[in-house]
Amino acid sequence: MRAQSRLKQFNLVTGALDEPAHAPRYSLDAKLDELIPGDPHSWPRAERELFAEKVVNLLVEDMLETFDSHHARDARGELVFADENDRQDFTALLGWVCGYWRGAVPFDIAMKLYGFNPRAVRGAVIEAYGKDLHLAREVLATRSGLH
Repeated sequence: MRAQSRLKQFNLVTGALDEPAHAPRYSLDAKLDELIPGDPHSWPRAERELFAEKVVNLLVEDMLETFDSHHARDARGELVFADENDRQDFTALLGWVCGYWRGAVPFDIAMKLYGFNPRAVRGAVIEAYGKDLHLAREVLATRSGLH
């Protein structure tokens, strides 16, 4: 038994002692193999396109839900976030839409795939969140060398 496995671990949510799992833990590769069977490069073109469409659909749905849920502002007019992760997610999304960060799937491609005009969507987001663009510019500029 390795030394690490002998350490007691507490569940951060419940505060209770986590008992060692009897089943072997799956590596990330094994879990991904369950979710995405086989080598995607060997899939028929139609299956790859369907998978890409599903991934982009999740991105678009997440984008719409995130913007839809961020309307609350404090007394100074700043957006209200549930926590730091919420702020970071919103900032990344705003940066993705406005072109400060390309992400795994460029925003323009995601919008065109679903028949949306990327410029129109970007324009609407900038109109709604124009005074919040500094969030994305500041954070994403330091990460990607933008000025």
